[in-house]
Amino acid sequence: MLEQQIQALMPVLEQIFLNPIGLLALLALVPLLIFYLARPQPEEKLMPSMMFFRKHEADSKLRSAFRRLMRNFVLLLHILIIAAFAFALAEPFAEMPERPDDAVLVLDRSASMQGQDIESFIGDNLGERNTVIATGSQTEVKAESVPADQAMSVVQDIQFHDTETDLISGLQTARNYPGEIVVASDLRQTVDDRNPEEILESTSNPVEVMDTDQSNTHAVTEVDVGDETTEISIVRYGSGEDTVQAQHNEQEVEIELEEGLNIHEIENEPGRNTFTLPDDGLNVDNEAFFYIPEHEGLGIYTVEEDSHFREAVDLIDEFTYVEEAENADVYFINGDYPDIADEVDDGDAAVLTKQSDVFEEFGLEASTDTVQDEVVIDYPQRISLGQVEYRETGLEGESLSNPDEVVQIHSYGEGSVLAFNAEMTGFRGNILYPVFWRHALLRVTDTPSTTDLNIQTGQSVTEGDETVQITETGFHEVGDRTYAANLESEDESSVRTTTAEFEGTTLEATTERNLQNLSVFLIALLILVELLYLYRIGELK
Repeated sequence: MLEQQIQALMPVLEQIFLNPIGLLALLALVPLLIFYLARPQPEEKLMPSMMFFRKHEADSKLRSAFRRLMRNFVLLLHILIIAAFAFALAEPFAEMPERPDDAVLVLDRSASMQGQDIESFIGDNLGERNTVIATGSQTEVKAESVPADQAMSVVQDIQFHDTETDLISGLQTARNYPGEIVVASDLRQTVDDRNPEEILESTSNPVEVMDTDQSNTHAVTEVDVGDETTEISIVRYGSGEDTVQAQHNEQEVEIELEEGLNIHEIENEPGRNTFTLPDDGLNVDNEAFFYIPEHEGLGIYTVEEDSHFREAVDLIDEFTYVEEAENADVYFINGDYPDIADEVDDGDAAVLTKQSDVFEEFGLEASTDTVQDEVVIDYPQRISLGQVEYRETGLEGESLSNPDEVVQIHSYGEGSVLAFNAEMTGFRGNILYPVFWRHALLRVTDTPSTTDLNIQTGQSVTEGDETVQITETGFHEVGDRTYAANLESEDESSVRTTTAEFEGTTLEATTERNLQNLSVFLIALLILVELLYLYRIGELK
């Protein structure tokens, strides 16, 4: 009968232990219990002087129970040690998901993934060897074929960026590596309209995609900085409130938000400006930053007056006419001006027209021959001037036109020279004439415009030899300039879950994970507790 019961019990034990026979070690509990039960109890004697305290102590059932427990504490420890020893011999195990040999971990570190529990997802999907790829506005391979613990450390060190996502670049990089592709992303491709799901569905690798959920009630999706005011585009999603308390710089503002797109206009203030909405599920899109430069008014001095140019300059806030040459930052030269090269060498700027006679002072070869051809100015926007006569110069430098030699910028010492080598008669009546001169003069004097200083995250800015990619919203000091950066991406801000649109192809294999080491650790811990207890009661010295 007993043998039949044991045989019936074995299939159950084999689901828990690799070697159920090891549980026979539990028989060691029999002599242990016999020893403790047969051990004579010590004779208790009570001194008369202690009877008073003994009487009150006896009244406490809690203390009595505690004393009984402490008398049997060593027995309890010995029972636990024998049980843990038997478990160790029986080799307990647990069914756990099998780690693939290779895993390619693709982490989307863009704005929309902030607040998602990426570490738990990655921890559940590590392989024996792991390649870690971080993707956002750019893609980087952070580690190749590293063990699970090292891969997890790399993942924990990856910083999120307040940028849009080029997820497809990360997925295409992942397909170059063997193993299961593990994608910690909400599958938003926001830098263009390509579809990441098509990449995943076409791959032969097993795929595991993270489940994500985003609650976002409102978002700043565009910051349009004008000359006098700034328009802030705010999208309110369905669950948002009709009225919210916002803040412009340090002033509280109550604004109405209808569902969908709202435009809020703010008067510009020189310097740094912020506009803040209340916190919600994604805070990176709740604040608008914009910077209004404080131009002191750069002086322009003209040699041989040009009334059309003067009228254009009158429309440009950053520049003003000066009557004295020594007060000038820019020299507009139609004729001759001795020693102008020295002024530019010291840091000023010069505009040389087709009629100028000072090219040779800068060492520039300017022919007196002219040709007539179709001329287009490329910067700041394309302006067709039609058939225009221009000077054949053979000059070198950055061109703003087509043909190149019509409008060119040259560095000279600490300053710059802009050579406008064409006839401007037809151009002067163009509505874009003052627009061209504003941007050209800002460029030649290295003066940033308001547009230059207000950018989107993910863009790079260059100051001198320093090029910096701006990946965080807010204000950034690069060189001697201040830049304001915003996310400005409705695709990143929009509410979306991944499981509804893509489930992925997962690996369901499991493996038996031996837990014998845990039993051994428990034995060592129980022995340590017993030694400490014996030392505490004075049995060990």
